[in-house]
Amino acid sequence: MYINLEGLPGVLYSRKSRKDIEAEREAAAAGRPYDTLEKHREELFRMSRQYKVHVVDLLEEIVSGEYIAERPKMQRVLELLAEGEIRWVGVMDEDRLGRGDKIDQGRIERAFKESGAYILTPGKIVDLQDEADELYMDYKGMGARYEYKQTKKRLHGGRRRSAARGNYVGAKANYGYIKGIDFKTRYPHLIKEYVDNPIDMMNLKLYPHPEEARYVKKIYEWFLNGVTVSDIVIRLNGLTPSPTGVTDWRYNTVHRILKNPVYCGTIRYGNRQHTKLETGKYRTKLSPRNKVQEAEDAHTPLVSWDDYDKVQERINENYNPPINRGKKIVNPTATLLKCHYCGMAMSFRIYYTDPKSNREPIILCKNPLCNSNHAVVFRHVEEELLRQIQNYYKSIQSDPTYRGKSGSSEDLIANYQRQKLSIDKQMKETRSQLDNTHDLLEKKVYTVEVFLERQKTLTEKLGKLQEELDALEESIQKEKDAVSKRTNMIPKIHHVLNVYESASIEEKNKLLKSIIEFIYYDKPHKGGSRKKPVFNLRVVWKTV
Repeated sequence: MYINLEGLPGVLYSRKSRKDIEAEREAAAAGRPYDTLEKHREELFRMSRQYKVHVVDLLEEIVSGEYIAERPKMQRVLELLAEGEIRWVGVMDEDRLGRGDKIDQGRIERAFKESGAYILTPGKIVDLQDEADELYMDYKGMGARYEYKQTKKRLHGGRRRSAARGNYVGAKANYGYIKGIDFKTRYPHLIKEYVDNPIDMMNLKLYPHPEEARYVKKIYEWFLNGVTVSDIVIRLNGLTPSPTGVTDWRYNTVHRILKNPVYCGTIRYGNRQHTKLETGKYRTKLSPRNKVQEAEDAHTPLVSWDDYDKVQERINENYNPPINRGKKIVNPTATLLKCHYCGMAMSFRIYYTDPKSNREPIILCKNPLCNSNHAVVFRHVEEELLRQIQNYYKSIQSDPTYRGKSGSSEDLIANYQRQKLSIDKQMKETRSQLDNTHDLLEKKVYTVEVFLERQKTLTEKLGKLQEELDALEESIQKEKDAVSKRTNMIPKIHHVLNVYESASIEEKNKLLKSIIEFIYYDKPHKGGSRKKPVFNLRVVWKTV
């Protein structure tokens, strides 16, 4: 069946597959130029000329994500389909639209069905409102998903086999070690350290880092001699940069080093299962013991198994389960109060040792490196917080823009609307020019090269205008939301002030969370007295 597409607006969509990425790597290794997206771009523009369609935009996916949530250009395609702005999407192959799970596949197919848009490929026009084409897409999608699962299975199997041979298959070696293949690129200055023990710079074996390995040994030695992890952190920060080189050493960093058997010469693969979610994030859980691949004596150990076992015994002896598990909350500002200097949550300390003690609960920063923040009795913090809530309540009552009256927000929205009308007019003119390029091509006023260049110029212009329009619409919506949210804050704060004193601690925490994002505490010096301490609170208010 012949389908006339001439003049219909649409977009060209391109993304790299795993095979394309591998082909680019092979070409780069051989010194040959190879750009998948450029190759696809040329083919897709030739296809648009063949079908005589109106190219609104060229959307090239830089990342090759498994889910739609990881592919911003694909999300844009679905938005354009939903808004009815395009009648077709051009791709090199139907598989390029997506081969994730059935949910994503169904979402893409539904978008084309509901919009009535076509899928254009160099060899076929797919209309999902036609039963035969719908069945064709189902088979293609099933085959693509199967191929994708098989590819992942082969890659995972390859990693397991590599780990079984004693290779480290992670992206970056553990602190204290260097991968053999990294010596040439990242550590050429350290090669001379291995004259007696030559390095195979083509493998994934681990070799001790001359400097870092010394500190790993120190960490185990200190811990076995009774030094706490917190004290080890302080010592390390005075001696050497952290593994990241950006932040300071942290408690968790040292704890992970003490728990990792890689320092005993063992490679462990598959210890954790990582399940990719639709959002692009991962859910992690421990794997069953029989699914963990281990290879002992894979590389030079930094710690003996005897010392490692002693460390694990001491860690297990010192383990304390979370004190809040199954217990009632005792801190009204729990999860809200942060240290101004390091950003860590402030610790709420109650003195249980002496029942007759009159000492009140205090707050202090639990970061052992944060020496600039001093403790204060919590009662003073709570009083200051309530005072700031009352002041904020008075300020929003006296501000006309918070009550939705005419003011700066309304003037700003009106200005944005005027700019939007101007951009809309420019976009209509640009789309008209895009339509004319097809007429000029048919009349042979334009050569193919001039046509493609003109299409590219106008497409880029339209893309920039669309970005400006999107930014304006986002700004308009933000201003409208801001006025609405600030207006809604008045009754919320009024409620908090009325019921806070009589509420339980759990209720106080919920009340504060309803109007506050974070509270930053700052007490840089031991100023003031016990009755009138000097400190600062900076409250970040919610806008909902």
